[in-house]
Amino acid sequence: MTEIIEFEKEYYLQTITNGHLSELFDLKLITAEFQFHDFRLDGLAYDEKEKAFVIIEYKNKIDFEVLNQSETYYNLLQDNRQIYIDRFNEEFNTCLSEEDFDFKKAKVMIIGPKFTKEQIKRSENPEYPFELYRATLYKCDGKNGFITYRQINGDFNKRLDIKLDELKITEEMLLEGKSPEMLDLYNDLKNRVLNEYDDVSIKYMVDQFSFKAGNNLICVVVFLKSSFNIFLYGENLDDAEKAVNICEKSTGGNANYKLKCKPDDIDYFMNLFRQVYEQKCDNMKVCPACSTKNNTKEEYCLNCGQKLIEDDQKDEILNDKLQIPKDKIILLDLNYTLISNSWAIRYEKLPEKISKRKYEHELVDLIKDNYVILITASPDYTSEDSLKHIKENTDLNINESYWNFGKRPHELKKYWLEKEVMPKHGYDPDRYLAIESNPKTRAMYESFGIEARPKGDFI
Repeated sequence: MTEIIEFEKEYYLQTITNGHLSELFDLKLITAEFQFHDFRLDGLAYDEKEKAFVIIEYKNKIDFEVLNQSETYYNLLQDNRQIYIDRFNEEFNTCLSEEDFDFKKAKVMIIGPKFTKEQIKRSENPEYPFELYRATLYKCDGKNGFITYRQINGDFNKRLDIKLDELKITEEMLLEGKSPEMLDLYNDLKNRVLNEYDDVSIKYMVDQFSFKAGNNLICVVVFLKSSFNIFLYGENLDDAEKAVNICEKSTGGNANYKLKCKPDDIDYFMNLFRQVYEQKCDNMKVCPACSTKNNTKEEYCLNCGQKLIEDDQKDEILNDKLQIPKDKIILLDLNYTLISNSWAIRYEKLPEKISKRKYEHELVDLIKDNYVILITASPDYTSEDSLKHIKENTDLNINESYWNFGKRPHELKKYWLEKEVMPKHGYDPDRYLAIESNPKTRAMYESFGIEARPKGDFI
C-alpha cells in the first residue's frame, strides 16, 4: 500500500535530490551548500547544455517568502559572477572565465511539496527566472519509497525510487538549537566513547543518537533539556545502582537499563558502557577485510560483504587463496580493498583522512604487474591527493582512475564501466577481474560476465 508522507526535515529533500541531480535534471552539482555573506544557498548546480548556473532552493513546507528569497539569491549571482565562477573552477579543477558561461540563462529551481496560488501564478511570468517543482514523498513499505518531481506550469515529471533509510538525520541537524551546556555534554560523551573504542560507530536520529559496535546496539542516548536519558542494552550490569532496571518495570522496549546522565555522570556511564560492550562483542566474528565485528550468526560481513570465517578455518582458508593472472585488467576498489584501514579512519575529515590511509601491500604485490584501473566511490575532488598518496606509499602504478560525481557506488561503477572502460579496452568480460568490497557492485560486475571477488579471496 502506497501512502504520502511528509519530509520531516528540509535536509532530507535537499540531500536526496542533490545526490541525484544528474539523473533527475541533467545537472552537475557544484556544491550542496554555498555560503555567501549572510546568505546560504541549498544547492548550486551547472547546466552543461545551457552553460548556465542553477541555484536550488529546498522547502519541506509552504514558505510564503521563498520567491523573494530566491530573487535575492538570483540577484547575488548576477552581481557577483566571479565568486560563482571561482567556486565552479575550484570544484571541477578548470580555468573558465565569464565568457564561458551564459548568465542570461541562469535560473532558480525551487523544490518543495506545496506552493501558494500566488507563487504558482507568479511563476507563470516568463520574465521571472524561477521554476517551481512539487516534490511528493511516497512510502511503499517499511523500507522502500519514492519521490515524484512535477514542474508547476511545465511538462517535467520524474520519479526517484529510494530506500527510506536514506532519510537520515545528521549530527548538524540533531544538534541544531541545543543549549551550549548540552553541546558540551554531547561532545564529552561522544569523544569519550569514540576515543576509547575504535570499532564503535554513532547513528543519529530525531532528538537522539545511538552507539553500535559492528551491528550490535550498545545504547541509545536521548536529549533532555539539561541531561541525557541513556538506554543500555546489557544484562546484569555491575555497579548499576544509579541506573533504573527498566526490564523489571516492563518499559523502554528491548533496553535493560535507563540512566539519567549529567556531566558528573560520564565516568559512571563509561563503566556501564564497557560492560555492555564486552557482553555484545565477545566471541564476535571479525571481518578479515574491513575488521568490522559481526554477530556469530552472520555468514557475510554486514559492512563490506566479505565471507566470515571461524578461527579454526583460518589455516584452511589461507592455503586456498586464489591466484591473479597477469594478463587480467584489474578493476580495483579503493575503500575497504586497496585501503586496509578504511574502517578505522571512517570518521576522519579531509585532508587528514587521506594522510592516515594504510594499504594492503600483499594485494599490491599481487597486482602491481597488471594493468590496474581504479574505480572508486570516493569523490572526484579527492582524486589528486589520493593518487599522490598511493604513489608515495605503495609500489602500485594506477594506469587509469575514475571517481564519484554524485552516484551510488554500484551505479557509479556501472556508469564508468559502460562509458569508459569497456569502450576503451573491449567488451570481453574474460579480460577483466574486479577486486571489490561492495556486494551490490560485485553483482553488477557479474551481470556483465566479469569475475568479481573481495580481496579476502586473494590475501
